[in-house]
Amino acid sequence: MRYGIYVYQINDIIGNLSPTINSMFGYDKNAKIWINIGVAYAKLNYLDLAYEAFLKAISLGDVPPAVYTNMACILTDMQEPEEAIKYAEKGLSLNSKISDGYYAMAISYKMLGNEEEAERYCKLLAVNGGNADYVRSVVADTPVLYYEEDEDEKF
Repeated sequence: MRYGIYVYQINDIIGNLSPTINSMFGYDKNAKIWINIGVAYAKLNYLDLAYEAFLKAISLGDVPPAVYTNMACILTDMQEPEEAIKYAEKGLSLNSKISDGYYAMAISYKMLGNEEEAERYCKLLAVNGGNADYVRSVVADTPVLYYEEDEDEKF
């Protein structure tokens, strides 16, 4: 529940300081600011707000390819596989080494029932440094148990 407070604070800061920030930094015309806002919302799991912030950044142009693949991942979490594929393809066309793009493609094709394409993108994910075993488990609907070394619990 505490994350809701942070989102409220972010919205409040943006809303109340809009004229000041805009006059100082031109945030409404600065894609990097919108990217950072999108990342903050995504980390707080406010996917609709992250989507809107990334969309604003993209509309301003000149964004890194990872913005498109991040958008694709958000769209898979929002159960929008067709849109996710469009953004993942765009990001991967700009930089074919971004593992998030392959992740989003694999999950999206699974959602659409295309197992063959989902598996193909799992393989591409493995080649490009992503955790293909985890994605393959999602595609197969059998979760992999994993943990990070600094965590006390396995999940």
